[in-house]
Amino acid sequence: MRGRRPARSQPPRLPASALDAALGPACTQIWGPPELLSQHFEWRLYDCLPPVLVLLAVRAPRRPFVRRGPVVRTTAAVLAVTAVVLLPAASSPPGKVSAQWELGCPGFGDGAVTRLSAAEKDFLCAVRGPDHRYNSGLEGWDEVSDQDVLAQGRHLCTLATRHGGDTGARAVQEAPQASLAIVLPSLCPAVARAQQAEEERRQAESDAYVAQKERACAAHPRHRPKIRPVRQRRATLWTEFWTIDGWEEGYEGNPPELVRDLVGSGLGTLAIWAADEIGHACVTVESYTRRPPLETRAWDEVVEVGYKSPSGSLELVDGDGTSVKGLTTRGPGSYRVRVHLRGRKLVTQVPDPPDGAVELLVQVFPGKARKPVVYK
Repeated sequence: MRGRRPARSQPPRLPASALDAALGPACTQIWGPPELLSQHFEWRLYDCLPPVLVLLAVRAPRRPFVRRGPVVRTTAAVLAVTAVVLLPAASSPPGKVSAQWELGCPGFGDGAVTRLSAAEKDFLCAVRGPDHRYNSGLEGWDEVSDQDVLAQGRHLCTLATRHGGDTGARAVQEAPQASLAIVLPSLCPAVARAQQAEEERRQAESDAYVAQKERACAAHPRHRPKIRPVRQRRATLWTEFWTIDGWEEGYEGNPPELVRDLVGSGLGTLAIWAADEIGHACVTVESYTRRPPLETRAWDEVVEVGYKSPSGSLELVDGDGTSVKGLTTRGPGSYRVRVHLRGRKLVTQVPDPPDGAVELLVQVFPGKARKPVVYK
């Protein structure tokens, strides 16, 4: 929510709030609701308990009683109480814990904190905000003061920098503040550079892998149709769930059942087996205005199904977002989809099949028949 926010309330100081409480209800209003003030007194008294116990433990042995004057006794009592009340607070100052709206975190306003750099704000936003494991701030750090969080982050950055920005280094993983490593890139340039380099390396490796498979598909001889199609396109299509899908806008997400585990169709949807769960296929798509001659030679499986096109805009889409458009040639209406396959046995029975093992020929043409036909 944008706009000004109420100032963050500070915990009441015990001597001052106790004095106001003694003066009357009107004076205690500045410390907030009565239940908040009461809770504060309880916690402050609890904080006083450890120092009192320490004083009792180290007290000198009992000596013969010597009566002191009233001034001396009063002064000693005041000093003891003052030390007990003030020392716990002085030993652990609360510090500033900036809220997400104060830092200007994404989705939480413009931010009112000006004493921090952009990198420091980004780091604190990552600590204060939700991550992949928790619904609130990073566990163990969301209520730690800004100053302490930044100090611990910089220390962890120093350790990571000594190891080339690697947050997986043993020294980093065994550090007390190791849980901050997940958000360290926003504060630590060395970690950011190391992670960027690793991401680029993985992307280059992935690109090389895909290019290798595409070269294998391109090496297959181009299909020579018996009649000229309106369009013929070739593509290397990928899947992580056995099939590549075809759909028209508004009909996504409703995969049909496959006929002979090869091709299935529904209103505005199409599915074609392409890999043994995860992999790729070398696909040729041909669009016709009339029925092409049947081809079964050199193909292991051939199945034809009916397809109802509600908009005339059927396209094949793989798991990486690559699409082959323009499958239908006469707009909305009834079509037949004939799918030819070879190479299934290679990917299902061989541990390490060759690149481009699965080849698909998909022919789409007008036709009113609805029943599927298994040709081979």
